[in-house]
Amino acid sequence: MQKLKTEIEAHFVRHLEEHFFWRQLAEESPAGFQAVRETLLAPGKRLRPLLFCAACRAAGREPFPDLMPIALALELAHSFILIHDDIIDRSAERRGKSTLPKRMDGLFAAQPADGFRGSDFALVTGDLLYTLAIESLLQAEASDSQKTEAVRLFTRAALDTGRGALLEMRAAQTPLDELTTEDIEKIYALKTGSYTFALPLQLAACFSDVWKKDDPVFTTIGKYAGVAFQLRNDQHDTDDLRDARRTWALVYAGSKEALGDSGTLTAVKKAQEENTRCALASVDSPELSALLKQVLSATA
Repeated sequence: MQKLKTEIEAHFVRHLEEHFFWRQLAEESPAGFQAVRETLLAPGKRLRPLLFCAACRAAGREPFPDLMPIALALELAHSFILIHDDIIDRSAERRGKSTLPKRMDGLFAAQPADGFRGSDFALVTGDLLYTLAIESLLQAEASDSQKTEAVRLFTRAALDTGRGALLEMRAAQTPLDELTTEDIEKIYALKTGSYTFALPLQLAACFSDVWKKDDPVFTTIGKYAGVAFQLRNDQHDTDDLRDARRTWALVYAGSKEALGDSGTLTAVKKAQEENTRCALASVDSPELSALLKQVLSATA
């Protein structure tokens, strides 16, 4: 798996070095390009492309090199979502490094642009990353019908993710005592489960002669894995705590003051373990199961 991650990283670097858009940006806004490059190449799990590649192999299709543009598209789309999340959450740091909006606000403060802020630059960059992701999908060595289906799956996942974000905003307008943990799990399944877990599996099926791309098992795995993944992430998200976001734990506890209660902590752990179990129960590939288990582990 490490070798595959190295290949994914190399493909990502080549894209940033060779694509005409990045070359133009580097000429027109060297400081902006450097900030974007450092943001995109920050150390990360590369979870979505790794899941796609592992799923391809489980479905009898070798992903390298023909399908590496699909893996790249998943990582570009993930970067797009992270940048937009950082703007919405007003996050200053991610993985111990300044976020792109924060970096660009600093650059724009040093050289003001009347009417524009650094976060505006980050917003447009995020939109462009999604455009580049769609372009990358179409560069895979596959049939036109497969690539068309890949774009359909990709855009459907984007709609699910956006719907989840809108539901999260609606939940923020709703009193805590009118929300249930099931409401929050629906948000997690849409916002995280759809593009992080279901989409890589569906895309692998799209390019395979063994799996059916419309198999409901992918949605099932995505739902439970998305909830388990988000439950784990919630424990470390200081921005959500700062903004009193309607997380599973907050809805269960009923107040910020009760978040640290042993009953709440136990309930979150049990929910995380149960959703992990349900996700893994539908996976019959040892390699894919091991990767998911590592990602969803409460101690990972």
